Amino acid sequence: MNSQSLVLVGTVSIILAACGDANHRPVEMDRNFGQSVRQLTRAQIANPDAAEHPLPDSPRKMDGESGTNTMQGYRDAYGQQVISQPVIIDVGGSSSGN
Repeated sequence: MNSQSLVLVGTVSIILAACGDANHRPVEMDRNFGQSVRQLTRAQIANPDAAEHPLPDSPRKMDGESGTNTMQGYRDAYGQQVISQPVIIDVGGSSSGN
């Protein structure tokens, strides 16, 4: 390394050291931090035991043919491209007079 590189590295390290806070203490969070989010998430689940007790007509109990028909119906319903019609909004209008 030449002297210019050493000066540059030294200057950058001094500048970066000046940015640090010598009296920094980690921020202490409340013991219940995030608990409300977890409670709201649990409250939005309709049936928390659904994995242990699946419905009689659940996809896990579906045979191959009905699964294929279900997926084909889904693809047919959502695979079609819908062409939207242009909408003209006339605000204020125009009037002509003599």
